[in-house]
Amino acid sequence: MLRAAGTVSAAVLMLAACQAGTAGTSGTIGAGAEATRGPQPGLTARPSQAASFPPGWERIAITPAINAPLANVVWTGTQFLAVERVEGAVIASTDGRTWQEQPRIDDGVLGQLAVGPRGVLGIGSRNAEGVVAIWKSADGVSWTSATDDISLHGRDGTFLTMTGIAGRGGGWLAVGGESLSCTPGACRLVRAVSWTSPDGLTWSRGEDSAAMQRAHMNDVVRTVSGYIAIGSAAADPARADSAIRPAVWMSTDGRSWKRSEALPVVEADADADIELDSVAVIGGRVVAVGHASTQTSASAAGFAWWTDGDTWSSAEIGPFYPSQDIRVAAAMGGFLAMFGTGPDPSCPRSIWRSADGASWSCTGNDPVFADSTVFDAAASPLAEVLVGSGPDGAVVWTSHP
Repeated sequence: MLRAAGTVSAAVLMLAACQAGTAGTSGTIGAGAEATRGPQPGLTARPSQAASFPPGWERIAITPAINAPLANVVWTGTQFLAVERVEGAVIASTDGRTWQEQPRIDDGVLGQLAVGPRGVLGIGSRNAEGVVAIWKSADGVSWTSATDDISLHGRDGTFLTMTGIAGRGGGWLAVGGESLSCTPGACRLVRAVSWTSPDGLTWSRGEDSAAMQRAHMNDVVRTVSGYIAIGSAAADPARADSAIRPAVWMSTDGRSWKRSEALPVVEADADADIELDSVAVIGGRVVAVGHASTQTSASAAGFAWWTDGDTWSSAEIGPFYPSQDIRVAAAMGGFLAMFGTGPDPSCPRSIWRSADGASWSCTGNDPVFADSTVFDAAASPLAEVLVGSGPDGAVVWTSHP
């Protein structure tokens, strides 16, 4: 999954649950745009189900060494593919232990990977002007460049980003947004954008409706009833200094979107900006993770939302220092969420595991993650793989049951 979460200064949610090393509370359903404080009568969180998690993590040295972080990893059905952050180099492995570097794209820089029904997509750029570049591959080795269409350019002087991709029938669905570089934070939100493609090479934009204005879609998943996109939106679209609040969109076809008005209340400081950053799905359970932050605190608060249908519930996860994209991924026996590093000594690397999205336990206290940062995760039927960086550059961790 591909998501954007900028480096910001942050405030802290009520994090009593995470101090015990686990997190799991239910939020209330409310349509109000502003964050609230204090206890709220809410839905009861479903107890965490028993799961057979892998027994431990093994740290893998990449040879020859890659001096930049590995920012993204996917499982294609036959192999893991990971991409490094600076030059877009791709490495491949069938088992998570032995990796080989693949030929590089010569007409741009890959930043993200996504897997769909017709192979792998690479998302990146050819310049710094807000133009999205897309490549398609059947095997992660040979890549074909998508048409440089006007739909992949920002409008009205905006910077365009594509941040989440899901399979759509035999083709693809992507989401992102147009933004401006300005302060305060909400003034950057211009409009959320979606695209569809029959083949990954030609793309068309979805409807530019009222539901997309003053907002940004960060990620998307396919569900049994359609698609769910998550992101952020201005609480008051008429104000440039508006607070930022979480947003959820639903669609049956990936082109027309409706904003959900019945969302959980997240407990946060009154001046906090609150966003959803990443989403994953296992069966009928959709889990999204996000954060609450202010301009006056060095740490942020991580939280999760989950749903089996139309109603969402929320859970606190833990504090972290915002310095990377926030991710959640489907893993063996549940979900893995990655926030970066954290101020809590009981969970110094803010990596969390959950069977159901409601109750979370820290995985980042394993010594194998010391002096390192984890950016993303993927799972095959036989292994889990985490990617990130350490003192010497790119690092991979793997766990086999």
